[in-house]
Parts: sequence; structure tokens; C-alpha cells
Amino acid sequence: NSNISYCYNAAYVNGCTTGGIVGTMKNSTIKNCFNEGNVEGGGYAPAGGILGSGNGWVMNDYNRGNITNSGTNTQAGGIVGENESGSIAISNCYNTGSVKSREAGGIVGSLSSTTTMTSTINCCYNIGSISGESYTGNLAGYISTVKILYSYATQRPLYRQYDSDMSQITSVSIKSSSEMKSLSNLSGFSSSDWGIDSSINNGYPYLKSLEDTYKTYKVTVIEDVNDSAAINRSFANIDGMLFSN
Repeated sequence: NSNISYCYNAAYVNGCTTGGIVGTMKNSTIKNCFNEGNVEGGGYAPAGGILGSGNGWVMNDYNRGNITNSGTNTQAGGIVGENESGSIAISNCYNTGSVKSREAGGIVGSLSSTTTMTSTINCCYNIGSISGESYTGNLAGYISTVKILYSYATQRPLYRQYDSDMSQITSVSIKSSSEMKSLSNLSGFSSSDWGIDSSINNGYPYLKSLEDTYKTYKVTVIEDVNDSAAINRSFANIDGMLFSN
């Protein structure tokens, strides 16, 4: 069991069971992380922008990299490739990168549930292009007995369902690009978690926890590295950052 938080990747990643942040995990959490590098899978294994395969919780994450999986009978998702050996809860996540695989989804490539816990997609959206040979969807590719709530995409289909149970799919719909740029059109999206700003994420909803954390600051260079007081003054506008020698 692990908790992975405040991590990011901008590099190209390839291999089997591949993720921009984590390849595989069990009963763990990935929170407040993002990927901007391209991810490529192969063989019979899945690939995801955040997580390749696993179970647990994936929340407050986003992917902007392109995800491809050229292997046989494979899955790829903008956030998660597939869940394995247990259910997974995906919440407050978004994808803007393209996804291409046999089974491909904007948020998750393949998603199913266990007898004790239902896998969920909650308050997520996708605006990336999705292409595949079998089960493909702009939110999820292959799904079976899962719950999808308050999640949106700009194109159809939203998901490809293995079974016929629609009772656990609520407030899931297509939105135009202009509709996606207003939280008032996205039922379930809380203004405490999500923000809208024309200068951030091309005007689409962004995660406040990440945009407020990963910022670029202009810092004055101090020639005397032993002068910790001067260095601390130059970092005064960055919460929690202090220098000691």
C-alpha cells in the first residue's frame, strides 16, 4: 500500500504495463500528479497517462501526453490503462492527450468491478482524440458493471459497455468545447476543486490543487551561498521554502 502525491513526468516512457507516473500498483493512491510526456506500451500489457494497471484510488490528476499501445489485445487510457486484481476509483481527473490502442478510453481503457467494490469514474472529462480497433470510448473503452458519474467528453461514443446495466451511469454527457469552458455546464464539478481561466489549460477546467502547486517563480540569484538570510528573503513569496546552510 502506497500513497503517491505531487509527482509529475514530462519524459517519454515506454515498456510493458506502463504509466506516466506509475506502471502498476495495488491498493494504493495516486493523488495530485500529472503527466505531460508521451507514453507507449507494447506486448499484451496496458498503458496509461497516470497509471498503467492496478487497483486503489486515482484522484486530482491529469494527462496531456499522447498514449499509444501497439501490442496485441491491449488497453490504453488517458488516465488509467486498466484495473487489475481489484476495483479502482478515478475522480477529479482529466485528459487532453490522444489515446490509441485496441481498447482505448479518454479516462480508462478497460474497467470492471469486483464482487466487493464497484469501480467508479467520477467528475472527470476528456477532450483528447480516441482511436482503437475494438472497445473505444471518449471516457472509457471496455466497461463492465461500473459506476460513471458527472463525467463529460466532447465527442461520441462515451463508452463501450459489455453488459446492459445502465443504472449506475448518471449525469454523463457530451458537451461542446464552449460548454466545457464553464463550470455551470458541468454538474458535479465543485468550484473548490476546479477552476476556469482563459489563460490556463486553454480555458478548459483545471485542477486548483495542481495549478496552485506547480508554478514558475523568478528567483534572485545570491552569489554568497553562505548568506542564508538573503536567500530566504529571495524565496519569501514561496510558501514553505527555506534555505539552510
